[in-house]
Amino acid sequence: SSIDKEKLLQAQKVLGLFMLRRKKDQVEKLMPRKIETKVSSERSLSWCPKQLLVSHHHIWPIAVVQVYAPLCRQQIYLYKSLLLQDIDMLAEEGAEARATRAKILAHLHVQLRKLCNHPCLVSGVDSLTGPRTVTSMLAASGKLVVLDLLLRSLFQKKHRVVLFSQFTSMLDLLAEYCSKRGWNYCCYDGRIPRARRNYVVNAFNSRDSPFFIFLMSTRSGGLGCK
Repeated sequence: SSIDKEKLLQAQKVLGLFMLRRKKDQVEKLMPRKIETKVSSERSLSWCPKQLLVSHHHIWPIAVVQVYAPLCRQQIYLYKSLLLQDIDMLAEEGAEARATRAKILAHLHVQLRKLCNHPCLVSGVDSLTGPRTVTSMLAASGKLVVLDLLLRSLFQKKHRVVLFSQFTSMLDLLAEYCSKRGWNYCCYDGRIPRARRNYVVNAFNSRDSPFFIFLMSTRSGGLGCK
């Protein structure tokens, strides 16, 4: 189905009369300018100059850098397996089959998104990765390899990092990874009691903070989010 861009624009104008959208830098004037680095699994890492992985000095402060990370062999194998898992059921016809197909596709979409981050996020796959060490965790995920390069460089330069994820399981994996690297971190998601949230934010933002990484759920603004 196609989207009527003109009607979409009209709807945005109508919503604009009732909703106020503000960015963080519009609310907090003292917030420093930042560099955004996007890590994707869509292309080969060879597209990106290697210096982007170790230094941002030559980049303009408001630049958005896209780093493409390839899937590792294990991810490719599991990706194909998930796609072929319910292929017979997806090929069936009829109203009941269409309803089932929609549920299968919705579930498949979530599983593939998790797999692009790390195979450990997919249920029943954790046993394939072997013992949990930094080496084995990196070997199972192309995206984590790129993230590891970036974080080690930023840690050496005494930066602080905020990592966002929609999956609390990914935050748990990153917390384990940080512990194995010996990095101090704090976490902010729907499982954190509201009374503790301000403390966690202030502890990370303090001038002499011992925390290097702030792990945050993109859904943590609601009530008991995942």
